[in-house]
Amino acid sequence: MNRSNLLVCLLAAVSVVCVSSDEGDGKARDTGTNRSSQADTADGTDTGDQPGDTGSAPIAPALTLSTTLIDFGPLDYGGEAQLSLELENTGNEDLELTQALLETGTVFSVSALEAATLPPGSTTTLTVTFQPDAGASFTDRLLVQSNDPANPTQFAMIAGVGLLATIDLSPSELDFGTVYLGCTETAGVAVSNPGNGDLTVSAIDLNSASGEFSVDTAELGDLPWTVSPGTSLQLPVRYTPTAELPNIAYLFVDSSDPFTPQVVALFEATGELYDRADDRFEQGRTPTDTFSLSQAPVPSTIAVSVNGVYTTVGWAWDEATNSVVFDAAEVPVGGAAIRIQYAVKGPC
Repeated sequence: MNRSNLLVCLLAAVSVVCVSSDEGDGKARDTGTNRSSQADTADGTDTGDQPGDTGSAPIAPALTLSTTLIDFGPLDYGGEAQLSLELENTGNEDLELTQALLETGTVFSVSALEAATLPPGSTTTLTVTFQPDAGASFTDRLLVQSNDPANPTQFAMIAGVGLLATIDLSPSELDFGTVYLGCTETAGVAVSNPGNGDLTVSAIDLNSASGEFSVDTAELGDLPWTVSPGTSLQLPVRYTPTAELPNIAYLFVDSSDPFTPQVVALFEATGELYDRADDRFEQGRTPTDTFSLSQAPVPSTIAVSVNGVYTTVGWAWDEATNSVVFDAAEVPVGGAAIRIQYAVKGPC
């Protein structure tokens, strides 16, 4: 068998060891061309880097915010709310906080830093205040700067909604026109809330010198009333004239609108006479206490006289029978002249 040299090359991490094998003598020789970079001790222990050894963590501060969104939600106009933001040093070296400020700072404000230096693992707190000055949604951004090498400037978004109740009285002027005496004309006044917060109606006051105007609140119940955003309630206003005179009245409405706590509406109308009646009777020998009217009267205009003397007591108008009925003690004697005058109720 021919003699040959077989070269076996073994690749290590950073060296190549070549071993020559002689079929004749079977001895292995180190060629000495490359040496391992790993150093061996006298007892054979490897002192080089071990597989999987990543080394120690870098020494540096690290800023961590407790949240990146500070949401106040809804808050009434003129109110105030506060929320906290915690700053923590999650690194392994002192954290230097340089400043904390808001981008706009209109309805939001932030407290001063309680501590400028945070040792590893320690925290400090910022207080953010919300004071809405309108009925709207608000946003801002809080910037916190430090010596964190990875994130020197960090942000937290701030949000809140201001709630504002607004009152609108429509129409603010209402003319009922001319209305026959004894008839009733009805119109509606709307109390609306175009704002974004609940409106509280605390009081209403109708100033009507003649008493011919009235507001019907039976269906609304007792005050206060709540008007939700974007809704309204109706106030039925009635005018029932009893005299041929022009009339005016004012309706005052008090509410929780901070800018217009009281609004007013003006009502105008004129009473008109449809006709007059003059019914005359002569008491018979057998006295009666009841005298029927020829037409429907305006009750407040009825005037009764006996033998030419007008009297306001001792009688009453009975709507069911359309009659003037005398009290038993006031029944006119036989032969007495009874005269009943009144304004006739017009067609309504």
